[in-house]
Amino acid sequence: MSRKNLWIGIGYMLCGLLFLAAAILSKDKISSLFAGLSGGGLGGGIALLSKYFYWSRSKRIVRYRERMEAQDIERKDERNILFRDKAGRYTYILSLVIISISILVFTVIDAMNLYNCKLIMLYLSLLLIFLYAAGFFIYKRLKAQNA
Repeated sequence: MSRKNLWIGIGYMLCGLLFLAAAILSKDKISSLFAGLSGGGLGGGIALLSKYFYWSRSKRIVRYRERMEAQDIERKDERNILFRDKAGRYTYILSLVIISISILVFTVIDAMNLYNCKLIMLYLSLLLIFLYAAGFFIYKRLKAQNA
């Protein structure tokens, strides 16, 4: 494993410790957010560091290289690329449908005066427009590059 993974793991740990200190020192509602970010940073850092030290042992280096070669073959396989592209497309369409349904639900909730959802509806509407436009422009750019 490269040293880059070691430094990323150390960086995650440091961020986790900083957020932990902020959570301990903060007495507001934001301390729970800091505690969650701390757990994420510490957990991710510990996972990366343990992987680094596990695969850096001299008796596991050959197995690690074989594993990386197998992953490269899997990543570059044309069939897998096709499946990943289709999965990304289906996920994109599903997210557009879910956001559209959410806008409708929040509109009904707002119309019934159960909760003021105007800000949520505005955010979801802007997100829907952004995702649609981003998908359109990315498609056009990829098509122009491959033409």
